[in-house]
Amino acid sequence: MKEPTAIKRFITTQVAQPLESVLQKHLPQYTAGTIIDAGGVWLNKKRLKDPQYIIPENHTVTVYISPTQGYRYAFSHETIIEETSDWIVVYKEPLITIGMDRSNQYFNLMAGLNDYYGHTDIRKGVQPITRLDYRVAGLTLFTKTKQAERLLFRSMQNRDIKKRYIMAIPGTKYRKWYRIRNKLNCHQKAYIDPKNGKIAKTAITFLNEKNDMTLFNVSTQTGRRHQIRFHAASHIAPLVNDELYGAKNSNRHIPIGLLATHLRFPWNAGGHTIRLPEKWQSEWWSAITNI
Repeated sequence: MKEPTAIKRFITTQVAQPLESVLQKHLPQYTAGTIIDAGGVWLNKKRLKDPQYIIPENHTVTVYISPTQGYRYAFSHETIIEETSDWIVVYKEPLITIGMDRSNQYFNLMAGLNDYYGHTDIRKGVQPITRLDYRVAGLTLFTKTKQAERLLFRSMQNRDIKKRYIMAIPGTKYRKWYRIRNKLNCHQKAYIDPKNGKIAKTAITFLNEKNDMTLFNVSTQTGRRHQIRFHAASHIAPLVNDELYGAKNSNRHIPIGLLATHLRFPWNAGGHTIRLPEKWQSEWWSAITNI
């Protein structure tokens, strides 16, 4: 699969004309229908899906051209970890996004699940509650009903949904545990911001050493963007394959050493805990080491 980095283009019309004609004229090297169908065209913060929609004179459309447009993620039944009539927990493999973005409504886990269940209207389909970065693997929670979506989204806002991870660090002979607390902000990369940042708390404990790498269990009391990646790099060492916080690497489309292994959330007046089976932990380990 090609690298999923979207190209962004702005097109201003000279005369009123259909959207498809605008794209064919200004982007002849691409397939206009594929871009439109994938949801990559926007006007005034509205996604345009009708090829015959008339773009008024002197209006500018924003076009996102993703290399994965035209592809649909093929969700596999074997990645289902646990399922009820209200929600489903699945294994998210690395190098796949969870939700639909501005450039592509198809090549992501949410679209794959909706295809799997036969939902043509995504507003009525499954919705993601927990999220993982594109290069991170592990347990993810989706809702199948609006009632479950409301309840679990509120739980997420209240920080009642807890996740635990395993992270892989190059090298050995590190300390057995770390407790990290600071204020983080993020703009492409996380950074310490004592004035405007938000509290980030991470607990890290030694798990084992394997193949000249060290595995740690990780739990967070907060969910700041890139929190684990930044805390690992600043207090231990960058995660395996994490060029953003470690050695520069031109390939940003390889899995990194972070895996969501435990998920606990309130349900039916109690707490429900799900653990990632060993099979998928082995899959993740192969993905980060056999590159």
